[in-house]
Parts: sequence; structure tokens; C-alpha cells
Amino acid sequence: MEKKQIIIGLVVVTVVVAVAITLGVTLSKDDDDDGNNSAVNTTSSTVITTSSTISTTSSTVNTTSSTFNTTSSTVNTTSSTAKDYYTNGAVATDAKNCSDIGLEMLKAGGHAVDAAIASLICVGVVNLHSTGISGGGFMTLYDKARKKTTVFDYRETGPAGLHANSYAHDKNAAKVGGLAVGVPGEIRGLKLAHERYGKLPWSQLFEPSIKLAEEGITIGKHMASKLSSSTKKAMMADPGLKEILVNEDGTFKKAGDIIVNKKYADTLRILKDNPEDLYTGNISKSFLSDVNNNNGNMTAEDLKNYKVLEKVPITTTLNGLTLHTTPLPGGGSVLIHILNMVKGYKFNASYLDTVDEKVLTYHRIVESFKFSYSKRPHLGDPNKVPVENKTEFDKMKEDMISLAKAEMNRMKVNDTSTQKNSYYDQFFTTIEDDGTTHVSVIDKDGNAVSATDTINFAFGAKFRSMKTGIIYNNELADFFLNSTYGDKYPTPLYNAPGAGRRPLSSTCPSILVDKDGNVVMVVGGSGGTRITLSTAWVIIKKLMFSYNLTSAVEDARPQHAFFPEYIRNEKGYLLSDDIVEGLKKKNHRILQSSLNAIVQGIYVDGGKIYAKSDPRKEGVAVGY
Repeated sequence: MEKKQIIIGLVVVTVVVAVAITLGVTLSKDDDDDGNNSAVNTTSSTVITTSSTISTTSSTVNTTSSTFNTTSSTVNTTSSTAKDYYTNGAVATDAKNCSDIGLEMLKAGGHAVDAAIASLICVGVVNLHSTGISGGGFMTLYDKARKKTTVFDYRETGPAGLHANSYAHDKNAAKVGGLAVGVPGEIRGLKLAHERYGKLPWSQLFEPSIKLAEEGITIGKHMASKLSSSTKKAMMADPGLKEILVNEDGTFKKAGDIIVNKKYADTLRILKDNPEDLYTGNISKSFLSDVNNNNGNMTAEDLKNYKVLEKVPITTTLNGLTLHTTPLPGGGSVLIHILNMVKGYKFNASYLDTVDEKVLTYHRIVESFKFSYSKRPHLGDPNKVPVENKTEFDKMKEDMISLAKAEMNRMKVNDTSTQKNSYYDQFFTTIEDDGTTHVSVIDKDGNAVSATDTINFAFGAKFRSMKTGIIYNNELADFFLNSTYGDKYPTPLYNAPGAGRRPLSSTCPSILVDKDGNVVMVVGGSGGTRITLSTAWVIIKKLMFSYNLTSAVEDARPQHAFFPEYIRNEKGYLLSDDIVEGLKKKNHRILQSSLNAIVQGIYVDGGKIYAKSDPRKEGVAVGY
């Protein structure tokens, strides 16, 4: 029976490819925004192993479903070739040369964490608008030998001078300039992960990126799209950004042009020998000078006292696999709530057999998005919750990862119509960002890393050091501001600006393992609020609907982040007209949007390692 289904699937794929060729239909490699709101629900580092009803579809199917692309006009219909899988290890990033550098580390005998660190440092050079050493992030790491998963939380923090009303005089100060800059965590976070698990010398992980920064990198379409955005005025006003991004005639560089960043190369050269220089040495002095000369209020103690947090991941089960993901202030709790809701439907590929079935299935998934995202305003950094509010906060945190609560919400889904936002929750948040990157890695020993790093908005706080070449983060824009949301916003505001507080994040770097402790999937994304939605879509399509990994990553993703109150239909990856019309009949508003997230995934099946980088940001996965 299985063989027959595979043959039918291949026949359907062949027919669709032929039709696509005939009609001149091609996949668009979207170079639009990778970012949206990074203010998301998360949960604490307490381990929660939620047992649950398992979906009936197998998690190990890796053949192309015969039904996956019958109603979407933009799904990738290219079948896999013999070179599409590897047997030793793989790296998926949003820049091919960074994937190559990660693979180089694996081949040199490095641990997955070595490859991830080298790749992340590289992306800070190649996609300097998305990440860099001024930023922070989360890393989910699986140690195969010990069958243990650890989350390294190196999210930026508010400096000691930050308080709830710091931006009352000027909300834009949370986005541009020194007051927007959080205390950086990336270098200390990566160094701690390396100390725990790395095999190669720390300095070796920096050397390829130093060479790239010195010799120059080519601007990709994605970065070029940011150079033509509303950020132009701010960047033109900054001598540091202007130095590398503006030509002598005053025009912005474009896709295909070269950026040389020797100052950043010199900074990386220092950090490869002494990573603490960013926190207590000469680089820290430059960091403070740059930030405070741009109206910031960071101190030497802020940098010196920054701490990386090692946490126990939060978990759920899906198709017999255990998913490990990020606790608060990461986005893992939202991801878990979505998955806990949809698995109650026991989805499988047959739920996409007809247009009507696919419309209903997509409607149910979108409703799970709305229920899950509606709770973000009630969450924040668990380490900074006032004592008098801890009981209330902890209940909401636990509800987010509770299977019973997810099932209660699933029973509230109306299959005939979506509802107004007040049905799910009266509050909302929306903060757009687009400066993030994600790396997925697995090594020959079965260790895996899923890591998401960020400087928040594209080009962060819109200034670059003339001395060190560092582009500064604006992570503090991820805090919620009372002045933005008015008197009806929840009190207390758990994600208000605060000293030492880590702002909420949508990032949910995740690893799924089977009952024997073998990694099956490594997945995560970049791009603000839609990180969690896009990661959920890829997991659902791979594990529940039996897509192959390429199709799961490249397929259309109807996104609903609760606010604004409509489904975003991504340009270049549009839903088919009949699906759009079907969702409209269920009272969904649907608008075309260029905003979506970028997913990097790895899937292991029977010793074969499949790796896929999202073409939305020109990424290329590699392996051996």
C-alpha cells in the first residue's frame, strides 16, 4: 500500500511539474522582509513534559505527498534528487557561504555547536543587517550521548538605567539611537556553549569570517531590499553605516555590490583571542562610548555583569516525537500552544484531499494561531515578575504549555467562521522587526543545535561604530510601551522596559527527538512575530501532512498574528484563489503581504539527513 501511494505521489508531482512548465509558472525567491514582531509569549525554564494524544501519521515519512500541492499555485513541485540528502551532518543557514563555513567545521571534527557558532559569526558579516556581535539570542542544543537538551538564553537585557517610562518622552527612542540598545549577550552566550560542548579551538571558529569581512562580501537581494526601505534616511545620517553602505556619489549600494568591513574584521580578531574584551576590555569602552554618545545610558557595570542563562527546555509531544524548545522569554510556549491545539484534530495528509477539506484545515490552524498569539500581552521575563504578581503570571505561563488548556481552546474553534479579536482576548501587541537569523545543525554523532540570533530591526538601532565596525542592536524596541497601547492594556505590564529585564521574543529554535533519543528534526526561523507561525507551519506540514522537507519550507503559509486582524498572504508564495475564497467564506480577511519569516530545517529519516534553507532569504543548506 505504501509503495502504491509513493508511486501515485510521484505521478501527481510529475504532472504538476509538467503543467507548471507549460504555463511558465515558477517559484519566486522572495527577497522581502524577514521580520515582524518579536514580542511573543514564552514560558519559564521549568521543565514541563506534556504528554498528549499523538497524531496518527508517521513522523518518518519523507516522500512527497500526492496531495500537498493540489490547491496552491506556488508550492515547489521539484522532487528530490540523490544529492538532496547526506549521511554525516548538515548545516542550514540563510547565507550559503555561512553554511559552507559551518560544514567546514563539521568536517574538521567539530561538534554541532562549533559549526553553529562559526555560521552565526559569519552571518553577522554576510547579513550584517540581521545579526551581529552586539545582539543576542537563544540556542537549543541536544547532546546525543547524554540524551540531554539545554537552552542557552543569551537574550539582550535592559541596562540598569532603563525603567518603565524611559520612552514616555519619545517612543522612537526605543527603536533608533543609544536608548534602544540592549546589553549584548551573543559573545558570552556562544562562548559558554562552546565551553560546554565545543571540540575545535574558539579562535578557529572566527577565522573564516574575519577573512570575509576583510576581503568583502556581496550584497544579497534581501539586504538590498533593506537599503531601499524607510531606513535610508537614518542610515544616511550615521557616519558608520554610511561608510560601508553608501557610495561616494551619495547613492546606496545595491544587490551585487561589495561591502568591505575591515573594522569589524579587526574586532572579530580581538574577540577570537579574548571574547571578554567586549565586556571588560577596550571593545567594551568603545561600545559604551558609541551607545552613550547616541543618547544611551549604558554603564561598564551593565556589560561586566551580563549573565548567560542555561535553562531546561519546555517540551511537548507530536507524532511520537518530543519537541524541545525555548522557555520564556523565547517564543517556545506559543509554538507549543499551537501544536497542542492542532494535534487534537489528528491531522494527516488526507485532510488536504479536497479544496473544502484544505480550507477547513487551514482555518483550524489559523484559529490556533489567534488563540495562541492573543496571550502574548500577559507574559514577560519570568525572572523580573513582581512577587505580588507571581501566582497570576505563573498560571498564564503554565496555561500556555498545558495540553488541557489547548484542548479547551480547540473546542472553542468555530468551524464555520472566525471571530473578532475580542473573542480570543481583548488585548493585542504588534511590533515589527526584521533583523534576525537562524541556524540549524546536526553533526555525525547525532548532536544538534538550533539557534536564533538577532539585532532586532534591520540594521538594529541604525548606527555603526566608526571604531569597531559593530552595528548596534535595538532589542529594547521589543518591550511593550504603555504609551503605545493605552489605558486598557494589562496591568502589570510584564514586558515593560526594565533594568536587567529580557524582552519577549518570538524565536523558538526547536529540536525534535524520537523515543530512542535520535534527532529527527532541527528547525527554527527568523523574522519577528511570524517566526513562531512559520516554524509551526513547517513542523505541521512535515510531520502531519507528510510533505517532504523542501516542500514544507517552501509552501505558502497563511499567517495570522492576532493583530492586525487579517491573514497575511505572502507575495511570491500565494495561496491559490480557491483557498483564499474558501477562507473568506469563513469570514477571514486576507491581504497580500511581503512580511514573512525565514525557516531553516533539517530532517533525519533512516540515516538520511535532509537539509533545507528558506529561499525567501536566498539561503542554501549544505552537508556531507
